[in-house]
Amino acid sequence: MEWEAAFIRRWILERARVGAWIWMGLGLLGLAAAEMLYDGWQLPLLLFWVWVIGYMDVISILTIKELRHQMARLDQTCDPAPLLAWCRSVLRQNPGSTRYRVYEGFCLLLLGREVEALSTLEQVEGRRKLWRQPDSFLLYVACRSDLSDPGTAGQWLEQGRRAARRKWLGRKTLEKALKEQELCLALRQGQTEGLEGAMKACLEKASSLRLRVAWHYELGQLFRALGRPEEAAEHLRFVAQYGNRLAIRSRAEELLEPGR
Repeated sequence: MEWEAAFIRRWILERARVGAWIWMGLGLLGLAAAEMLYDGWQLPLLLFWVWVIGYMDVISILTIKELRHQMARLDQTCDPAPLLAWCRSVLRQNPGSTRYRVYEGFCLLLLGREVEALSTLEQVEGRRKLWRQPDSFLLYVACRSDLSDPGTAGQWLEQGRRAARRKWLGRKTLEKALKEQELCLALRQGQTEGLEGAMKACLEKASSLRLRVAWHYELGQLFRALGRPEEAAEHLRFVAQYGNRLAIRSRAEELLEPGR
């Protein structure tokens, strides 16, 4: 529900850290009271840590729930700005979060702010948590590939393939997404053979407006490379119409200008 999402967002962004101190304080009061009621300190201490960890788990669950809500919103509106604002608000509470740093870089890349995106993503390079979170890992290698020149971008996808072979959780999703990313890289490297059918298949299976816009853009680029400008323009017009605040919308509009 909309009011529930708004409440979660407001609480986490504005009061989560203060709430943690209040919760800790209440836990300490409870610990002191329990020590007076019970003989020994083991049970009161156990209850105290259950109290503290419970708060952390609830905040984590609510934050992930809101992240999914914001991602769904991005997928349907093609506007990365709300998700970027959400990630930065969470990072103000928890600057060390790997997941939200990756999503921050992802949003910056979608907005066409490549220098900021690279700087953001470099902050999580080498972190162990990155490899334990399939969603974050996939976004990370895809973004690093997009931000690299065509000659070295494949190294990031190879890292993704090696990691996917070691993962059980999310393995199929990782492998499928990496194969799709390879199509885009092949086009950037000047290859065109076999891409039309594969990209059209990806477009047909796209589960959101954002992904459809992305594949229309790739097909537009492909048909330009193949010397089929009318078909390219058809796909680029879709991007220009529905791309909203995505950077590829501006690029599509430029390519549609006469003489381009």
